[in-house]
Amino acid sequence: MNKPLVLAQFGCGYWGPNLLRNFSVLPDCSVKYVVDKSADRRAFVERNFPRTRGVESCNGVLDDPEIDAIIIATPAETHFSLAKQALHAGKHIFVEKPLATRASEVDDLA
Repeated sequence: MNKPLVLAQFGCGYWGPNLLRNFSVLPDCSVKYVVDKSADRRAFVERNFPRTRGVESCNGVLDDPEIDAIIIATPAETHFSLAKQALHAGKHIFVEKPLATRASEVDDLA
């Protein structure tokens, strides 16, 4: 049996709840954290996804050795910097479109 995939999600605004719901129901997959600046969104996460912890900052999340991958569902202008931080932390990434706002940023991530 394979090790379950442990995820963290950055952002739970417009598309975030859909991604969280879908990743949370996958077998052998769990979403350990959702990072969102909004206390209301964090409360929504913890109320509807009791196995997921809502946190205000990505500090510590990227350093958590249990986290295999990061789901990025934040405003588009933040995608590049968050994806780059996650990749530098050795995490796989899933980025809600667009991957970045400039072709040069996509090249940098590649």
